[in-house]
Amino acid sequence: MKTRSITTVVGLCLFLSATAQTRLPDEVAYKIKSEAFTSPKIEELSQWLTDFLGPRLAASKNGQRAEALVKNKMTEYGLNNARQEFAVSFSKGGWDNEKNYVAMTAPYYTSFASTPKAWSGSTNGLVSDEVVYLNVEKEEDLAQYKGKLAGKIVLLPVAQTYTINFEPLASRLTDARLEELARDPRPSAGATRPRALPATLALRAKLNDFIQAEKPLATLAGDGTFNVPGSRGVTYKAGDPEPVPEIALPIEDHGRMVRLVQKNIPVKLELEIKNRFTPGDTIINNVIAEIPGTDPKLKNEIVLIGGHLDSWHGGTGGADNGSACIVMLEAMRIIKNLGISPRRTIRIALWGGEEQGLYGSRGYAQNLLYDRNTNKALPGYDNFVVYLNMDNGSGRFRGIYL
Repeated sequence: MKTRSITTVVGLCLFLSATAQTRLPDEVAYKIKSEAFTSPKIEELSQWLTDFLGPRLAASKNGQRAEALVKNKMTEYGLNNARQEFAVSFSKGGWDNEKNYVAMTAPYYTSFASTPKAWSGSTNGLVSDEVVYLNVEKEEDLAQYKGKLAGKIVLLPVAQTYTINFEPLASRLTDARLEELARDPRPSAGATRPRALPATLALRAKLNDFIQAEKPLATLAGDGTFNVPGSRGVTYKAGDPEPVPEIALPIEDHGRMVRLVQKNIPVKLELEIKNRFTPGDTIINNVIAEIPGTDPKLKNEIVLIGGHLDSWHGGTGGADNGSACIVMLEAMRIIKNLGISPRRTIRIALWGGEEQGLYGSRGYAQNLLYDRNTNKALPGYDNFVVYLNMDNGSGRFRGIYL
């Protein structure tokens, strides 16, 4: 499926880099498909970007390492002017987890798989104490916990219900269903992500402030998932206090402790979390390279393809958004390897800091296309033709949407 996505991207790049009247020759299309299916680098790229590069949290040491290595890979593929290009300053600074150990020591010993939340704090070495179950459904509930959390480990309720699913996790759509989606690709109202009500958001903010003020040893987040984003107490502003260490656990381990505490069985944990902050104006970069256009009249116009390179730190970012980076890099490699000369310049941009708020792509637009502060177009604006973005995970392309 990913190979077909690559041939789609290559075809679109070449079609868009030509004039509107120019058709992609059959011979070129055949060569593209042949290269993609008979001499692919997709598996090698996939392992390299996930297993070798690893997590790519924005402004982290490993994120910066990944940027440099991706730039080198672009150069290796023969792309022009491969570079780490400044997008925007990131005043929060970098964050890296260096040690992570969590275990339950009472009523019996068992170690837990765990992941600290990004930009949360560290423990003072190895610490141990009992768990306090913090079940807050309304603001008035906070009063009963005041003065009882200092030096303890806060256990938040599990935010989701664990259910057994006997249905397959994935299913193949029929031709009839695909045709129906092609005619009307709009998602149903129920497919959108539910948003928290203002009252819920306000209660979360008060709960966060309460936990920070009480100074517990750590907080065990109630997400019940390893899709681990930033800590509940984190903002991306410089100078804000270091949040209490916040740790994500699998729903099975988290739920076990909740059930024990609800039965009045004391639970104790020991943990050691070491996170390194890199203060100061760390920068967010984009990794960019080109295949230059050859038409004297069109070569300065840009067909832009890309997706975000950064990921959260709890995994290697294969689906979000390594799959897109792999497709875009392979598409550029194929065009370059076949010696195809596009009329317009084809540029690949792998964005930084997307997960924190589209920092990389917004910085690119602000620096090169349109200054939002002055409401004026920049020199690159008139040469910008189109941007093809990929951030939908793996699978076959079935169309383009705005």
